[in-house]
Formats: sequence, C-alpha cells, structure tokens
Amino acid sequence: MNERAERSSAQAQNSEQKPVLLGTLASGQQVFDRYTSHLHGDAAMEKLLQDSFANINLTDEEFVRAIIDFGAPIGETVCVTTRDTDKILYAQREKRLGLTRFVQERTPEPTSTLCVLLKKVPAGYIVITAFKGAPSELEPWDPNAGEPAKEFWSGHALLWGREKTVAGTETSVMPEAYLEKLPSIADTNVVRQPMKDLLVKIPPAIS
Repeated sequence: MNERAERSSAQAQNSEQKPVLLGTLASGQQVFDRYTSHLHGDAAMEKLLQDSFANINLTDEEFVRAIIDFGAPIGETVCVTTRDTDKILYAQREKRLGLTRFVQERTPEPTSTLCVLLKKVPAGYIVITAFKGAPSELEPWDPNAGEPAKEFWSGHALLWGREKTVAGTETSVMPEAYLEKLPSIADTNVVRQPMKDLLVKIPPAIS
C-alpha cells in the first residue's frame, strides 16, 4: 500500500470512529454514542432515547445512571431473574472483555423502563450503554465491579440467543470472576467513579 492509500485508509478509519450525535438533554448538553457502541434494543431505541433526553437535566455530574419509567410497556427486557431449574451457560459477548451469564429456554418479559448510563466528556455526554429493563450491576469481570455485581448476576442472566457472542467462548463452568470474593463498597483500595442515580418518570402518551 502506498503512502496516499495508507493516509486515505487512516482518514476513513478515523471518520468511522467519530461519535454519533444522538440528541440533546433538557439541560442543553449534547449526547453522543460511542463508535464502540454497546447500545441494545430495536429500531425504536433512538426514539426512546430522544424522549428520555428531553426529560433529563444535568449540571456537572461525571457519571449518571438514568432510570426512565415511561408508565406503559416500551418493549421487552432480555435480563431476567433466574430459577434453580434454569439451564445456565456463560459466553463472551461482542465488545466485552469477560464472560456473561446466560439462561436458556426462557422468553423476554415486558418492561416500561429504560436504563441509560451517561458519562461526561468535554463535548457533553456519551452513552455508555442503554437497555430496556430495570437497572443491573456491572458484570463481575469488570475492574470496577464490587460484591453487589456478584450478588446480582448470581440471580439474573441474559436470554441466550438475544445477544451476539464470540464463537467458541461458551461454557457451562462458572468463571472465576463469579466465584471469587469481590471488593466491597467500603474497600478504599478500589477506585470507582461516583455514579448518580437519576429517576425520571414520563407520562404515557394519550392515544
């Protein structure tokens, strides 16, 4: 590849990696999606996010978990409470660094809640992730995960077949991250970003 072709390829790659503008908060900050997006949902997710942003007011919060209740079903959640009789397996999701807990032979459940994680950046905020359903915890393999993460994922799982996974990572053996004792919130040796929970209620649309 000659120098001109290499420069053109690099420019194309940089263009593809630019954050995508998703909308604007009620408080005026712009919100972007990362080029390594973890967004989940269907074709209606963009509209749900825009409706949510229009009801969110922030100042200088660094890390926010917005829990938006639309007051009526907005879709289905793929994160469910597990039972002792469920068939559990673990696999690595795309763009993740560890194994996720999955449950087989279960169906999605209706939800009226959207959970959005926002991180402050110089240009406004970026969406870390957004999904339909109640708030969850970080997965146990995440460096910022504490004991609540292990507790949550010992009783919850994602529906198998609803997320893209890396072929060959499937296992029925519980990963070490799910077994080892994780730091507690009081462990001063663990540095975590302070997160603000923001509860937002949006009245259901009148048809």
